[in-house]
Amino acid sequence: MLGGLVEPWKQADGKDPLITHWHEGNIKRRWNSTQENWINSEDADAEEQIGSVFAVQGNDLNKVGVLVGNDLQVDAQGRLFGNPENFHNVNGSSPKTMKALKMHKSLPYLC
Repeated sequence: MLGGLVEPWKQADGKDPLITHWHEGNIKRRWNSTQENWINSEDADAEEQIGSVFAVQGNDLNKVGVLVGNDLQVDAQGRLFGNPENFHNVNGSSPKTMKALKMHKSLPYLC
């Protein structure tokens, strides 16, 4: 399962299994515990972790689930857009990118 970071990062290295970032009802999941070979991680809870799209680059996956957080929203016309106020991936943002997102919030989100 993959997802984007939808809240501020809570730990330095991802090693503490008690610190979770994904919450839906009573389901709580931690972020991937390593950026190196996360797919083959030997952590006891590896299958329960939510992986970053960056942690799987270069891997050939037959199937993958993607969680969409509140950083991707739908406007009144049914168009997708990125909400920069809910985007917390500091490695995926830059002042120029964030300025563009703030200026064009209502434009469709294209990737």
